[in-house]
Amino acid sequence: MSAPLLTWLFGLGLFAVGERYAAGSGMHFLVSGAGLLLALLGVGLRFREFGAQDVSARKDALRASLMWMGVGSLSLVLYLTTTDLFSDALGLVEETQAWWYVVAYSLGAISLLVGALPAAFLDRALANHPVLLPTNAQRRAAESGLLTALAIALFAPVNYLASEHNVDWDYAYFRTTRAGDSTLALARTLPDPVEIVLFYPSGNEVLRELEPYMDQLVDVSGGQLTVRVADQALEPVLSEKLRINDNGYVVFQQGEASDKWKVGTELDRAKRNLKKLDREVQKRLLKLAKGERTVYMLSGHGEASAREKENPGRKLAKFKKKLEEQGLKVQSFGATDGSMDAVPDDAAFLVVAAPKLPITPQEEEAIAKYLDRGGRMLVLVEPGREPLKGVLGPLGLEITMGPLANETKIYPDSRTVADRLLLVTNRFGAHDSIRELQRNAERYRLFTPSAGGLEKIDGGRGKQTAIIRTFPDTWLESLPLNFQLDDGETSKVWDIGVVVEGEGENAFRVMAIADDNVFSDALLGFSAANERLLEDGARWLLGDEELAGETESEEDVKVAHTRQEDIVWFLASAFGIPMLFLFAGLFRIRARRK
Repeated sequence: MSAPLLTWLFGLGLFAVGERYAAGSGMHFLVSGAGLLLALLGVGLRFREFGAQDVSARKDALRASLMWMGVGSLSLVLYLTTTDLFSDALGLVEETQAWWYVVAYSLGAISLLVGALPAAFLDRALANHPVLLPTNAQRRAAESGLLTALAIALFAPVNYLASEHNVDWDYAYFRTTRAGDSTLALARTLPDPVEIVLFYPSGNEVLRELEPYMDQLVDVSGGQLTVRVADQALEPVLSEKLRINDNGYVVFQQGEASDKWKVGTELDRAKRNLKKLDREVQKRLLKLAKGERTVYMLSGHGEASAREKENPGRKLAKFKKKLEEQGLKVQSFGATDGSMDAVPDDAAFLVVAAPKLPITPQEEEAIAKYLDRGGRMLVLVEPGREPLKGVLGPLGLEITMGPLANETKIYPDSRTVADRLLLVTNRFGAHDSIRELQRNAERYRLFTPSAGGLEKIDGGRGKQTAIIRTFPDTWLESLPLNFQLDDGETSKVWDIGVVVEGEGENAFRVMAIADDNVFSDALLGFSAANERLLEDGARWLLGDEELAGETESEEDVKVAHTRQEDIVWFLASAFGIPMLFLFAGLFRIRARRK
């Protein structure tokens, strides 16, 4: 741009800074005054340039530039009309003054754009034609600047109208969940009557979504489950008793115990809750029917846990959440909690999640006594780390020191030979703890990365049943790892998961899995089979195997990519698509030149 235009624009900018940021300070009039003088100087320089020009075509362009600079300078005049001096002179009241401020600021911004851009485009045209400026080029430059300014100015009213008249169109998939097999089984076996109160006004959209689901449960409950609709405003006594202060709640009541869940009264906002309706209803019915039950997770030896930060394969936050969804309270259990004395009597089951360090002999003795009195336990053990001989040995089990490998029945993560440790299987034994997995083995694939093998040894007690097996072409990797089937390494079927059951009145139950990743966050959010193993395995340990089955959900499944897939998506979006536009532009330019 030329010196006159730059001086004018800089002056207007400096004036805006003075009025916007220096107002009320000692620099106010100095900054604003300097900006005003520079703006006038820019116009003066352009006028001088216009007077000295002899070429008529260029003189016309400079005249047009002066005109557009004048249009832009109107923004200063409009700003001055918003000062107290102008308001007092016209006697504007507060409401009219506020209205005029909006009009003046909007018109001022538009006039600045409409003046500055055509002037800048004309400057470019003059620079591109230093000797003779064609009339056609002058006209095109002014029109392009004007159209660009008006297009930019249009954003403000369009944005205002969009914000004031906001309309949503939701084309996302939505369906209220139906009652799953597990929840229906729970409704059939309710030991005591349960009443569900739906606090909704008659004809409510959310109520219409809830009623068909509730009818399914009532039909199979044999009269143990009843459902009623109550309008909170019309039933103040019931609302006060259940501590409900608004509609939109679902209350589960059994005797004096109750549990409430807010679903909402507006369908758009309630959709998220309706998608997980089956899970939430099951969670609350279990809490009422079974009472509060606590799962204790042994701690203090480097176990996998919900708080794991370094290794995502050992993070059990989703494991904990899944147990809580079954109405269970999950609590850590270490030396300060009495782990070296005894496992608490109220333990629904004990979790020993792949400790890195040996547990103490006192803790091993406490676990043995807990099983003697009919305890339940889930054991995760990792090959190459603490083998838990004092826990698995009395059960007649030991873990292999190295991991298992397979050439083809794997998840191809890095697409290198290291992937041979990422085993996948659908070979399940016949047992109540994995009934659903075995029944639907053709559609389930269980992920067991870095799994070891569980081998039987003498001296164990209880009945052992293999529940998870590998494919026959799986071998035990010797140390150091080379991910190859070497001489001396034999392919065979290995047991990855085993359940052990005691006999008699205080029969214990133990589920042992030779993989510390099987219930990690990475897999529970990725594999339906791993989730089913956890849910049905926990039900078996609790003695609720009759409730085994799927819990329905219509929630959107989070898309998970491998690291390599993430790299591909990043490169495609960051470089691939822009390069397509670049080549399209180059092709267009080449075509125009031809």
